[in-house]
Amino acid sequence: RAADHQSRSCSLSLADATVDLKPLYKKTGDYKVNKTAEGKATQYTYRLNMCGPMKTPYTGDGTSDPIASRNPAACQVLGDKKEKALGSSNTMKLFYVDGNVSVHFYEGTKCSTGFRRMTIVNFPCSPAAGYGHPTFAYEDYCVYVFTWATNLTCFHRLAAPCTVRHDTHLFDLSRLTRHAPADTNNWQAIDVREKNKYAYLINVCDEIVSGPASQKCPAHVYGCQTGDRAGRAFGLGTKMTLTINKDYTLKLNYSGGDACAHSGTKRSAIVTLVCAPGRLVSA
Repeated sequence: RAADHQSRSCSLSLADATVDLKPLYKKTGDYKVNKTAEGKATQYTYRLNMCGPMKTPYTGDGTSDPIASRNPAACQVLGDKKEKALGSSNTMKLFYVDGNVSVHFYEGTKCSTGFRRMTIVNFPCSPAAGYGHPTFAYEDYCVYVFTWATNLTCFHRLAAPCTVRHDTHLFDLSRLTRHAPADTNNWQAIDVREKNKYAYLINVCDEIVSGPASQKCPAHVYGCQTGDRAGRAFGLGTKMTLTINKDYTLKLNYSGGDACAHSGTKRSAIVTLVCAPGRLVSA
């Protein structure tokens, strides 16, 4: 059985993959889903947002329920401008179980049984779906289930191992990895020795992501040197190893890059990472 993971945010870092649903957040309006009740002419409309509360004001059902009206992430529209909350964005949990991703919202409007409504959104991988759109699946005893096919859960498996162990310490660099399509910029370093002539684009434990700055870079490289007089860019490596020194500094070693014009030696790069507690990024 694969490991189970959960997060109270809209992203989750795993040993060899990253789940990030933040691109699904709508800054204006909400996602709308229509569903005709089985065997009835009644048309239900559902509104929901992901990674934050609904943007359209929640009207409620005419009863006083401060818990249900606290930043609802989903609701069922009843007509006559009345709505039932199906869970709060404050209670959101992101789950990764056996390769499947789902988001749960809790503390919606009470049902007749006293149980508070809740929402489950399942996110199956669909490379062709883009970010996708939610569809209503079913409702079971005040648990509302939606299916949201998206390419965001077609896990971006890291091209190289991103963890290293030393004695009892495990170092995991996967949170530094940039992923497409959420990220379009790589880590960048400027060579001040050459009056800022050269810029180096680097990803951690994976190939550089495609973006405006990396358009001229070769494919499938971990690092890229830009700023050549002729407008060329050179790959710094198609292979990567991660090592650790006795002083707990980590080294990313990139090798097998483009050959240098004069010597024919293939370009390579070394990225040294020094432990700085509390800091995720640095310049």
